[in-house]
Amino acid sequence: MITLVIFHVPAVDNVGFLIDGEVFHPGDALTVVDVPTLLLPGQAPWLTVPGMIGYLRRMTPRRAYAIHDGLVNEWGLKVLDDVLAMEAERAGAEIRRLRPGESVEL
Repeated sequence: MITLVIFHVPAVDNVGFLIDGEVFHPGDALTVVDVPTLLLPGQAPWLTVPGMIGYLRRMTPRRAYAIHDGLVNEWGLKVLDDVLAMEAERAGAEIRRLRPGESVEL
């Protein structure tokens, strides 16, 4: 005999982090805030490229740096870089992926 027990686990709130009014890390929340620098999720199981671009366009930051791309292979990173370059040109903003070890001064 097998007994099946079902537990109810409440949903966890998604949290974003705003640092000094300058940099926003949205976590999984994709909250829209007025901020000059966005750390943009570049890949996630719940994120599509159109969803990523839509969020980026709603945010309209002066700078956006793709993060959260550790599971993407070399071909996927190329696609991500190309999409970000097209959006940078369209928006007239600095939008790109930082390479491992690279830093920027804000």
